[in-house]
Amino acid sequence: MASFIIHTIIGEHFLNELEKTYNIELSEYDRKQFLLGNLVVDTLKTDKTIPNNIPESEITNYKMNIKNKIRQEKLSTHFRNPNSEGECIKSPVPELFLNKYKHLIDDNMCVLGYLFHLYTDKLFFSKLFTESFDTIDEHGNLVTLDKDLVSIRIRKTNKVVDAKEFWAGTSSINIYRDYTIMNKILLERIGTSLDPIAFSEYAKENFINPGIEEVSFENIQKVLQDTEKYIDDSYSIEDTTLQVFSENQIIDFVSYVVEQFMLEYKSILDKFEEVKKKLK
Repeated sequence: MASFIIHTIIGEHFLNELEKTYNIELSEYDRKQFLLGNLVVDTLKTDKTIPNNIPESEITNYKMNIKNKIRQEKLSTHFRNPNSEGECIKSPVPELFLNKYKHLIDDNMCVLGYLFHLYTDKLFFSKLFTESFDTIDEHGNLVTLDKDLVSIRIRKTNKVVDAKEFWAGTSSINIYRDYTIMNKILLERIGTSLDPIAFSEYAKENFINPGIEEVSFENIQKVLQDTEKYIDDSYSIEDTTLQVFSENQIIDFVSYVVEQFMLEYKSILDKFEEVKKKLK
């Protein structure tokens, strides 16, 4: 999935375009609620901490159980197709979220932010992933199911890497290294106004769940802590050679997501505009 920083920068770009397109001025409250809603999707209820009393011989199995719990949790929080469990790429289905929570979205920016996150992830998979690498079996044939997946073929170099190592971040070419570089590129070329510490303080009193059952809003604190760390990590990286994606591809993706979202959900945004203008 897209990183916290990518979600934030694309989200801020959307808010700016929303103001321009509908000739409205969003309040600081609206902007913060949207950006926090955009991040709360990635919160976890599952505790990843490994207790000290777990025998060393059982740690691997314990980690695997945590990983399985998180995978199941993300099926719920990211509104993935319930039939996609065995697929290599498990994409969100934003319409599942809308079917359940459309009644909350008209005047609630955190709910709109949640929807925007799901849509961003959906395009991240359907556009960036498919443009950048192939999921293949031992014979080099394209596959869509986990049970057949053996390797990842990078399109721009035609290099092939072990799929498990690619996703785990343990190979020399892996997606998480590129995520860190992508963060740095976006921070330097576009930037963000997000201050994780200030947002953390704001969220303690002002970020209240309007009724979304899949996540716990208080867990936003961990995401904001991680975001601060990822920003620091991004600025400290020296080798900024992208191995999977390309710089222009990442920059273009920001405006692409915003344009597509505003087209696909125009009816929702039109209603939102009416509410905001009535409140003026």
